Amino acid sequence: MLRLNAKGNIQTTRSVRFWLAPLMIALAPSLQFCQTVNSHQSSVANADTDSPHPITELNSSVIAVGDGDWQSDRCVQMVDRASKYKQSKIMFVPTLFWVQTGDGPIDHYCYDRRQDSSGRFQCDAADNQKILAFKNAMQRCFKRAIDAGLSIAVTPHLDDGTGQGRWRNILNFDPLDKRSGYSYADAVIYPIADALNAAAADQTDIYFGMQGEMSATVFRHPSSWRSLIAIIKDRVGKDRSTLFKGHIQVGVSTNFNKLCGCIGLDIVDPQEFVSQYPVLWQKVQGEFDLTEVAALFDAVDYVGMSSYPSLRPNFPTSEIENAMSQFDFEFQFFGLSLQGLMQHGKKIHLSEYGVGGGSSQNGNVKASKAVDAAKFPFFGVFGAYSSVSDPWDPSDQSGSREVRDYRRYFYTKTLEYLRHERAYKYRVDAAFLWDQSSWDIQGIYPESSTSQGSFRDQALVDLINQHNSDAMSGVVPKPECTDVPPDATSSCSQQM
Repeated sequence: MLRLNAKGNIQTTRSVRFWLAPLMIALAPSLQFCQTVNSHQSSVANADTDSPHPITELNSSVIAVGDGDWQSDRCVQMVDRASKYKQSKIMFVPTLFWVQTGDGPIDHYCYDRRQDSSGRFQCDAADNQKILAFKNAMQRCFKRAIDAGLSIAVTPHLDDGTGQGRWRNILNFDPLDKRSGYSYADAVIYPIADALNAAAADQTDIYFGMQGEMSATVFRHPSSWRSLIAIIKDRVGKDRSTLFKGHIQVGVSTNFNKLCGCIGLDIVDPQEFVSQYPVLWQKVQGEFDLTEVAALFDAVDYVGMSSYPSLRPNFPTSEIENAMSQFDFEFQFFGLSLQGLMQHGKKIHLSEYGVGGGSSQNGNVKASKAVDAAKFPFFGVFGAYSSVSDPWDPSDQSGSREVRDYRRYFYTKTLEYLRHERAYKYRVDAAFLWDQSSWDIQGIYPESSTSQGSFRDQALVDLINQHNSDAMSGVVPKPECTDVPPDATSSCSQQM
């Protein structure tokens, strides 16, 4: 069982919490978000850092929200759009719903949220018939991607079935607890596993994220999540060849910050959250079983996260890691580190990635300045494409050209990072775009393109296609050392 300290060394006691917290309190005021943490701890903990490493692709996502997306042809149509691009794998984000009354426990899970005539949301509880329909629909959609030669990543989400917009990241539930007769595992995990079992070819790589952007449940119920790993591998691989079973990986996927889902929830600015976190943590640190948390991360094959790095215009490539650095900053309070996990063979996946061009968490205000789009990449503009609400429209005189230029800069630097990321602190093995609303640079989600235009950016599509083509052809890039901190101990810094 792993227990790692901030330097990636094995730690067998909980003392790391107590010496690390005062240190972080002292450091926090000087942090420029996480770039100081990123720059001055840039030694890569991997034994194979200096070895040539293939380029990491930037892949598409099919976001299927409710049975309106997966029961219709919409899911298959999204797969068809994504399969036209150069890539070897694709992410599926089947999005179900939870219903609860007030702040009480979850009442039930459901698939078909809808509004009645009074405007209230209704979402009927899962039952055997609905579970089977979900399984069959996902099997069809998976099969479409597999027939196109794509490997499959899955990161299921839960949205608020009452329409109140509560955030899944703070949802505290045990995935094995029955709610109205069915657990999260019953309603979400098992039908997806069975669909993959039926659809996958022997050579299909499977990356099964047990949840997406749901940190609180991961850190509060680690033993239940750990028990699901073997079950998932057994169900996906049931009656299949030994070859196929070797292609199944299972991971957890959380947010890049607010890992406990319990403190600082009203703090939007990532830098402010970092500065306040050590004091806030002291109030809740006794609520977590660090031994079980360590056991969970020891058992998974990869760690996924929603990665939205808070940046500034004209940022250096190294700051692409800001979101990972913030995850690692909080992770160390649980006695673990990303670098330590990498050293023990765990992979890092960016399960969600992108920049939305918004300036409000309500999803209805577009950014007019690049500095706003850069600082809050997790803000975007929700809904179907409209020229009025398009933050990237270069014909808009309110600042969209500046914001559009930032988006192109952001993805250009992202591809540079994924091409040379072994020169930096972390190793990213998979990265997936958030292809919905104003984040959707590829125009995958149906409403991302309308008669008024599209969030799709052909210039970026071409860049990503070329990048992924190089990755798929096995191009091994030479290190570029112009953007590595001079005090780093990576392979690049040794050449400087």
